[in-house]
Amino acid sequence: EYFAWLITERENLPYNEDKIREGVRAMLRGNIQPFMKMVEDVLNILSNRDYQNFDEKYIKVLIIAYIIQTNTYYTPSERETPAGYIDLLFIAPTDKKTDYEYIFELKYLKKSDASEQKIIQAKQEAKTQILQYVQADPTLRNRKSLYAFTLVFVKNKLLIDPVEL
Repeated sequence: EYFAWLITERENLPYNEDKIREGVRAMLRGNIQPFMKMVEDVLNILSNRDYQNFDEKYIKVLIIAYIIQTNTYYTPSERETPAGYIDLLFIAPTDKKTDYEYIFELKYLKKSDASEQKIIQAKQEAKTQILQYVQADPTLRNRKSLYAFTLVFVKNKLLIDPVEL
């Protein structure tokens, strides 16, 4: 909550808990677009100076700061599997049931480095990582409600691709 407040206060964003809840409710119905659009909107108002030394960890903090406010998903960052570390995992807490849980692999490319080939390469690398993580972890492999997406950010533009598990 503090990070969400800090980001919105620093950038003079309207701090809108209702919008966050609406985005998460859409995720509970299988639609990640409204939530991810909200993240992309924040990235779109950052200055070029904000993007100096920028990488995916800042985006992860933003996503976690927003999602954690709703107490809807358990959101371990960099969860360890035998195949590596998952960027973001949204799992329903044991006291809640949902048909949609998520695994996300993030990639961040500077706009100056983002050739079509590098974007394709980043998407493929993220997809490969997700498949390796799920295959290596029986608790994930057996989750029928788990949906996977690659999130490739080219500066402030988000490219989302589903991954078939």
